[in-house]
Order: sequence, then structure tokens, then C-alpha cells
Amino acid sequence: MSTPGARRPPSYVAAYIAMAIAVVGAFLAVVIVGAVRGFTASDRFGTVPMPGRETLDLPAGDVTVYFQENVDLGDNENLRPPADIRLDVRPSDGGPPVPLDPGGLSNEVSDGFGTRVSIGDLDVPEGGDYAVAVGRTAEGRNEPAIVFGDDLFDGFVSALPIGPLALVGGLAVAALLFAIIYVMRRRWSEAGPTPPQ
Repeated sequence: MSTPGARRPPSYVAAYIAMAIAVVGAFLAVVIVGAVRGFTASDRFGTVPMPGRETLDLPAGDVTVYFQENVDLGDNENLRPPADIRLDVRPSDGGPPVPLDPGGLSNEVSDGFGTRVSIGDLDVPEGGDYAVAVGRTAEGRNEPAIVFGDDLFDGFVSALPIGPLALVGGLAVAALLFAIIYVMRRRWSEAGPTPPQ
């Protein structure tokens, strides 16, 4: 039972709260930054309207191709690409077309301007300029386009190092609070409680 007017030792509650905030903050940092990087990664190499022609600088290796439409979808709705997408990608200096491989997982991402869904991958033989031609769709779509970028998963993977950094920073703050409170408690115990007034 504490005596009224006596000093009480400082509590470790603030340090425990800092630890909890560090864990939650690290998780949220990965989710938020991963979502932002996922969307920006999906159009990293350029956009071609339907219909349209552009010359894009594509890297060697896998390039993910997306269909994009300026549309707001409901919670249980998914973007369905047109059935008549016509896409031709070939080196700008001549050469055979790069075929679209429609296999793989279908990824969907949205922002305030529209929604993208992956329709396949290109296995680009070597990096450089590629002439891209996209045909018109007969379906009624709102500002349709074909977008070239990285897989959405790559955006989340690139955000993973942020989580440990945020966690280490938060735990460092918690450790500092623990150290300060520990020193204060030692001084309190050495000084003894203040007698009641």
C-alpha cells in the first residue's frame, strides 16, 4: 500500500508502448510502401493507349503486361480485360515480334485514376527500344490502355527492407526509454521514498 505523497518509481509502460508501436509501424510501413511501389512498378516501362503506337525502352527479361481502364470497381468486382486485345511488340530496328505469354497469375491494382489487371508476360530477348502497336477494342471501355511494367509482387518485395528498418528504429527508441527509466528507478530506490507531507 502506497503512502499518500510518496514518490512512485517510473513505470516501463511507455517503453512497452514504444515496442508495440514499432511492431505495428513496421508492418504498416511494408504494406503502405509495398502498395505504392507495386502500383508504380506496374507502369515502369510505359503506357500505350488503345488504339495507339509508342516506342518503349524495355529491359531484357520478364516484362509484365497490364490492361488498364479508368473505372471504379465495387468491392466484389474485378476488372475484365477485353477479349479482342491485339498487341504487337517488336524491336524498333526490325526483327521478329515478342510473343505475349498469357500464363501466370493475374494481378490487379487500383488507384484514384483507374484499375490495372495483368494479361501476361513478355520474355524480352535483349534490352532496348521496342515498337509497340495496340489495336482498338470493339468493347465499350473508358480510356483503355496497355501498360508495361514489373510484377506487382516485385513492388512488395522491394518494400520488405523498410519493415526491419522501421522495427529497428522503434526498438531503439524503446531501448532508450528502458535505459532512462531503469536509471530513474535506481536513483529513486537509492534516494528512498519521500516521507509524507
